[in-house]
Amino acid sequence: MRFKLFIITVLATVAMLGGCGNKTEEAAPSDPQELLAYLDAKIRQNPDDAELYYQRGKVLFELNELNDAITSLKKAVSLNENEQKYYLLLADVYFRNGDTKSSYANLQEALNLDPENVDAYLKLAEISLFGRDYDRSMESIEKAI
Repeated sequence: MRFKLFIITVLATVAMLGGCGNKTEEAAPSDPQELLAYLDAKIRQNPDDAELYYQRGKVLFELNELNDAITSLKKAVSLNENEQKYYLLLADVYFRNGDTKSSYANLQEALNLDPENVDAYLKLAEISLFGRDYDRSMESIEKAI
């Protein structure tokens, strides 16, 4: 019995020590301004990483820095034209910026990549509702359903 308890204790200790190893990847800051600086530094290290530009665009969108968010997201799209989430966020930024035409165009791009993208249809419905095109809004909702 004592031997089993000893083995269990040793295994638990090894498991705990194994989980405490050094991590080479530093944690991203939670403050938006610090996160923005962190992402800028990462982009300088790896300027061809579309995901970094997307993350930067997300932070800028949250900070309501819409023109900078658009620039960052357009760069993400230029580096990877096959990622739907880039077009969806870009559409959100354009919509908040009052550019429904560009928002609509980006949602269409997302739908070209995935014709069954529910989020894109719901956002199209929202834009159509905003423009008082109720028939198109209902059509988009039906497609989403």
